[in-house]
Amino acid sequence: MCIRADANPLVGLIVDPTCSNISACTADGNSLVSYRNPPGGNVNTCIVGTRSVLPACQTLADRISSNNCSCKKSARDFIKNICLAGFTHQICQKAYKGLLTC
Repeated sequence: MCIRADANPLVGLIVDPTCSNISACTADGNSLVSYRNPPGGNVNTCIVGTRSVLPACQTLADRISSNNCSCKKSARDFIKNICLAGFTHQICQKAYKGLLTC
């Protein structure tokens, strides 16, 4: 078991009972998809200004990549400019679905 910081600062610390990369992938994937508002909606709250990425979202995508998670491409796509603008593009729909199954 380990304790780690959640990407959402309102959540704070969370207990990870396994500390494995698989559970980290799932937790980070779930955290990243939570930036879609409303759930299943068209607003990506990872956007800052008109084109910048919220640091918490970048950190999640980086951790997913560094843990070599199966959804690392989805995480990168989720924070691309095209997906920061919304989720109507097919790339963004795939990224969202990929993160849900991370």
